[in-house]
Amino acid sequence: LVYGEQGIGDQIMFGTIFEDLLKVQPNIAVVIDKRLKKLFARTYPSINFFGIEEDLSLLNYSKHISMGGLCKFFRNDIKDFNNGIFKPLITSYDIDNQIKTLMPQSKGLKIGLSWLTFAKKNVKRRSLSSQQVSSIMNSNDHTFINLQYGNINSSLQEISNLSEKSIYEVPGVDITNNLESLSSIINNCDLIITIDNSTAHLASALGKPVWILLPYYNDFRWMENTEESIWYKNALLLRQTFKEDWSQVISNINSALDQ
Repeated sequence: LVYGEQGIGDQIMFGTIFEDLLKVQPNIAVVIDKRLKKLFARTYPSINFFGIEEDLSLLNYSKHISMGGLCKFFRNDIKDFNNGIFKPLITSYDIDNQIKTLMPQSKGLKIGLSWLTFAKKNVKRRSLSSQQVSSIMNSNDHTFINLQYGNINSSLQEISNLSEKSIYEVPGVDITNNLESLSSIINNCDLIITIDNSTAHLASALGKPVWILLPYYNDFRWMENTEESIWYKNALLLRQTFKEDWSQVISNINSALDQ
């Protein structure tokens, strides 16, 4: 039995170890956030997944470990990450096609955007302001797709007031709770730009090109002095060069998007 711990982002990140775990233990049950259950079950059909809220009283197992505890056995060294098997999460084919019909038909790239975290730790340091988001949007002719979860109506209105264009919201999707549809939105984007939050992990685990914006003092998982992620080879890490200063990061993004 493997049981999830911490938030959705952590469960997605540690879930990248499952393919290595399956090589040594074929009989696995995983307790995970219910919003991730279908996504993981589709990707790893030989593993039995259960939502945290489900009745587990009849579940029989001889050994148990937390998802983060898997690192002790499978991610002890950088070479373990390089030699590990990365299997992208598999989205629903039907939902992908449904979302595709709802995406805007426009020139340029479709860029998924997430700029806030509602975590208890370092919220202000990790998030972008409405002004900073609008400066990215105004620098190019691409279309930006909302991937930001939570109650963000006021933030969207501020960004709209400051920008020459609005962030496109896919109609009828509860981004906070419906991770199946959110995953399909991400899958229909060309590029994801996000701060360090659960969207960064979800987009990276889906195998999409992801630019992750990191504060000067970043979380342990992103290491230091590198643009590469040991967890996700498809992610580009864009780091602040000065404390609480996003100006250089945003300038680099704008230069890249304007090419």
